[in-house]
Amino acid sequence: MKKVLVTRPFADAIITSKKINRFGFITTICPLIILNQRKHTLDTSYNPDVLIFSSKNSVRFFNYVKFKRKMVLCIGEGTYKELKQNKYQNIINVDGNAKKILEKFNEIYGKKKIKVLHPCGTNIKSEFKKYFLMQESEYLQLPVYSLDKKNMEPYLFNNFFKDGGKIVLLFSQLTAESFVESFYKHKLQDLKCFIKILAISKNISNYLKKYNFKNLIVPKKPNEHSLISTLKEKI
Repeated sequence: MKKVLVTRPFADAIITSKKINRFGFITTICPLIILNQRKHTLDTSYNPDVLIFSSKNSVRFFNYVKFKRKMVLCIGEGTYKELKQNKYQNIINVDGNAKKILEKFNEIYGKKKIKVLHPCGTNIKSEFKKYFLMQESEYLQLPVYSLDKKNMEPYLFNNFFKDGGKIVLLFSQLTAESFVESFYKHKLQDLKCFIKILAISKNISNYLKKYNFKNLIVPKKPNEHSLISTLKEKI
């Protein structure tokens, strides 16, 4: 049976592993990043027109229930499902990345000046601030969690490769960076040509190419469902 290294934070890794195990793969859960909730507050009078959620973790850690009837723009099926579970009602989902969701915002609002609240992680991309600086809406980034690189199970990580594990799933840029650091720390460079990495986006794949990883596979869409489908079809 083929072994798969799942590198997501524990809560997501468990869900992903259960899905993969159904198809006959053996999974090893080895989180390479850690999530930390951040305290966050808003003025009681603050009343945004639109919320943006660019990850499901931002939904999980955002603690203001009074905005659940507001218009919401989100990225990805996982974020959409998390919003539905948390009873947000007016959701527009965009498959893709920051560029795609900003295109959708422009399509709906154009040059209209509104209040935009963006609960996010501390690693949020700069595209959002740059866009709204030009568009001139009142845009507020509210960091509700942080992400840090940390190999939570270094023994499992090393043993996975030493025992013949060859398939790795990477779901974010920061996870890819942590993976490379751990890979070199454990002096596993000689195994590069044997490893197949499923990277959820082209940006991650391009990052790994800099370190001469060759067997890189990117799914058609940047989400878990597409990545698992690719795993079944191509591995």
